[in-house]
Amino acid sequence: MTWYFRRTRLTRVMVLAVATLAMARAAAAQPRLEELAGLWTTGPATACPAKSYVWSATGNDMTFRDQAGRVDAERVTGRRADGFTTETLASTTTPVGTQWDYRVVGPDSVQVRNLSNGRGFTLSRCPAGTGLQRWSGTWKRENAEITIRVVGNQLQAEGNASWIGRVPGAVHVGQFSERAVPRGSRVTFGRADECLVEARLEQARLVVQDNAGCGGLNVSFNGVYTRAGATSERPRAAPQAPHDGTGRWQFMAPDGGGGPKFGWIVSDADGSSEIAGPFFVCGEPPGSDDIFFGFTVAPDIPLGRRVTLRISTAARAVTLTTNVSESPNGHAFSVVLRPDAPLFSLFRDTGMLTVEVIALEPPQRFSLQTASEPFRRFARACNLGF
Repeated sequence: MTWYFRRTRLTRVMVLAVATLAMARAAAAQPRLEELAGLWTTGPATACPAKSYVWSATGNDMTFRDQAGRVDAERVTGRRADGFTTETLASTTTPVGTQWDYRVVGPDSVQVRNLSNGRGFTLSRCPAGTGLQRWSGTWKRENAEITIRVVGNQLQAEGNASWIGRVPGAVHVGQFSERAVPRGSRVTFGRADECLVEARLEQARLVVQDNAGCGGLNVSFNGVYTRAGATSERPRAAPQAPHDGTGRWQFMAPDGGGGPKFGWIVSDADGSSEIAGPFFVCGEPPGSDDIFFGFTVAPDIPLGRRVTLRISTAARAVTLTTNVSESPNGHAFSVVLRPDAPLFSLFRDTGMLTVEVIALEPPQRFSLQTASEPFRRFARACNLGF
């Protein structure tokens, strides 16, 4: 269960008000720590600022933090003072070892004070859901990634991991797709008798531990992940060629090797050209429901490697993850798109579309802002209807 708060400065007037409130309530029975669950889900919700606070509880284990990481602590000792529930907290972030003292001063507020310098502030309850966005994004480590998005008051996680052996072709993979409600800075996806993934959020890191039941032999999601890309839109870089040469978007008429094509073409010094990035191929005959969307990667990307693309406009984004395999264009991955696929309609607005590879180092980004005319030729050749 999670509660959300906002920060205000603790002025002298507020201190006097709290002291008066403490004297008035000293004789009254105060809520125990385990009773906060009922206490903090009542009353009207207040508006939340951009940097809201979260306070969570699992039994008597209490944590709270703000989204900027200024306060991130777990309860280590507890005591009663002035008729209020008061706890001492040990900080797990900045700086390590800092202790915080907090006390419940009402059904919608808690007073927090840094014991090292005496500075304090008040946390106020905010509507559920505000703090969940700090989980959102794609988190990755070598050979594994986890994409998390917020769905109501839950987190939807999609995980992909692989193990690549020394023998060519020895590739084992693992996946999970689960939804769960986080408890403070921790969340558990899946079931213990199947695939179970436990994650802990530590500022800019996601620490993950699984039960060794989430994939093939030697596949594991264990480790420390860093955020590879937030789910919210951000400024994009200019088009980048994945290797030396001059890159451009180009329409390619049928040449006996499939239907019409549209892709990122790189010209080498000897005058030869090749697809070296995103590409599209019509199904045959043109006008059929299928269109192949793929991406050619560098030859040193091993077969079986999980690669993720993020295709986005200013309004929304679609993420695709699949395996690298052999193709006529070399090492690549591809998916079949149909008119009812979420990605399909994105290509109607080529002026705003960006294709970003977020599972490679460094990330590669390709903008279709200069591709309107060749893409229209491709769409006409394929009878796509736009």
